[in-house]
Amino acid sequence: MVPAISEKFLIFLIGACFVAVEGNRVTWENVMMFVSAEAVPYFTNAYLLTFPLSVLVSVAAAACIHVRTGSKE
Repeated sequence: MVPAISEKFLIFLIGACFVAVEGNRVTWENVMMFVSAEAVPYFTNAYLLTFPLSVLVSVAAAACIHVRTGSKE
């Protein structure tokens, strides 16, 4: 979960730096517009709100595969 949070935080921070360098006010809307237009098109409010769900789905899938294959690791 920490890498997922770190990735989103760094993308937002880098976007905020670019917005500030361009001379615009650093607001949530300005940063989100810049990041989604220039860097990462999928970086939206919905993406930020649902990423914990994707982490849980990934962990659950890995656990199911682990149980199904009978792996000892």
